[in-house]
Amino acid sequence: QYDKIVRGIQGAPVNVVFGAGNDGNCFGCEDSLEHFPYGTVSGPGATAKNTIGVGAVNSISKTMTPFSGWGPTHDGRVKPDLVAPGCNDTTGIMGPSPPNDYADSLCGTSWSGPVVSGSVGILLEQFGLLGYSDVMPHTIKAVLIQTAEDLGNAGPDYSYGHGLIDLKAAVDLVIADYPVHELIRPDSIADSLVNTYYMDVESGAARFRVTLVWDDFQSAPTAAKMLVNDLDLVVRSPGGTPYHAYVLDPDDPSAPATTGYNDIDNVEVVEVAAPEAGRWTVEVHGALVPEGPQPYTVVLPFEYPTGGIGSREREGMVFRLCSASPNPFGASTLIAFEMAEPARVRLCIYDARGRVVRTLVDGAVRSAGRHVLLWDATADGGKRVSPGVYFLRMEAGMYAGVERLVLLR
Repeated sequence: QYDKIVRGIQGAPVNVVFGAGNDGNCFGCEDSLEHFPYGTVSGPGATAKNTIGVGAVNSISKTMTPFSGWGPTHDGRVKPDLVAPGCNDTTGIMGPSPPNDYADSLCGTSWSGPVVSGSVGILLEQFGLLGYSDVMPHTIKAVLIQTAEDLGNAGPDYSYGHGLIDLKAAVDLVIADYPVHELIRPDSIADSLVNTYYMDVESGAARFRVTLVWDDFQSAPTAAKMLVNDLDLVVRSPGGTPYHAYVLDPDDPSAPATTGYNDIDNVEVVEVAAPEAGRWTVEVHGALVPEGPQPYTVVLPFEYPTGGIGSREREGMVFRLCSASPNPFGASTLIAFEMAEPARVRLCIYDARGRVVRTLVDGAVRSAGRHVLLWDATADGGKRVSPGVYFLRMEAGMYAGVERLVLLR
């Protein structure tokens, strides 16, 4: 039921956050759980695929608390997704104390969960300040996982999940992505198809992370494996070497993550240390999508101490109409296009009958490089157009490209 709520069964899609529970040190559980304290994460909320399950660490030392529930879930998925402060090293979390004061409170994932809930709200506010609308839950979750601080074993594990939430890093990523939209890439995919993205890595980069998240279709409650739509993330070096997502072994839950094809989780993360310089390819595969097309968000890296990731200036740039973002959209969408050389550009939006409703660029010369425009869903006369399907067409030199746009109510 929670997976359906996140996907919007009760209205708009919405992030749902749950604490991972406080059964990590439960009395007598070692008799019923083979790998205790593994397998103590509380369901059904924190164990649902599309929710954000949150474990608890000590706020100062970032060490694991003794009570926080750990994964895996019954089908081997990584939970919790993230951890946040849920206790202090020597005291409880500070909280309001009547009549008008603060005092030491208690410890628990009921304290770490609200940290993430508030962070989700701040991220949505930041997206809104930049003009985004209809930001999907999988986008928020992907940004939080991409920017989390890795704790415990390298990569994800069943105690810290994908790491400690870093709200500042998450907000910085949203700001850095505006207005070019090369880093946070909402998209969708059908069965057996492959969507491809590119990023340039300069020499000297220490490492990078790529994160893929999708809000999966709900499964039968009694299913042995909860995943319905299986997407795969593959990152290829300039020389063609493939790098696959992290994989954990639920039968050996304390073992560090390895890499391979993950057909259990609806979160996939690829990390590469000391990457080769050059143009890297990021592939999202629709490995098995019976309930498609499947919307998702893939997040590319943007900043490391060497400054070598996510270069915005591309050598060998071609004429190209890029994907609008967001799409589908409500209030407005950003439209980007690339120019290999200076040329006259015509950029128009057509309705489903082929009539021009808005001319964004009418034969003006645009310089070489990347250009971004905002369409506020209005026609040339300033009146807002009706919800529905529209087509964006770009003509520049010998190039012509078309992008399908969907305006929501």
